[in-house]
Amino acid sequence: MQGLVSLYSLLIEKLKSINWLGPLAFRLYLAPIFIGVGAHKFANFEDMVAWFGNPDWGLGLPMPTLMVFLAASAELFGGLALLVGVATRLFAIPLIFTMLVAMATSIGTTAGLPSLQVTLLQVLPASWPRWVFRRHSVA
Repeated sequence: MQGLVSLYSLLIEKLKSINWLGPLAFRLYLAPIFIGVGAHKFANFEDMVAWFGNPDWGLGLPMPTLMVFLAASAELFGGLALLVGVATRLFAIPLIFTMLVAMATSIGTTAGLPSLQVTLLQVLPASWPRWVFRRHSVA
């Protein structure tokens, strides 16, 4: 039994020497995606503004020019930072925010609830009280 414990300890020590490999692989996987999407938004800026702002066939977001600029900047510069490995934690914040907005707008509106509320209701555990997210009628 002592031999197995010793072998296990040796294996753990050897694996600690490559613990950087997982985050590197994840960064190298995500970086080209973010760079490509951000570059696409900048290359087709006017079309993206029209899509972000149009409530009929687009996302219907307020201030679409600013939203496209912020999303494209976060994706392009955040992707470059991920690729190089510089300030990755700093760039993770705008990338997380951009992905949360993308998730909220991709779900759409269900039963009259805004997208973000629908997203939160789908993500939160069932044990959380639903009255927290109940719509209040103005009578």
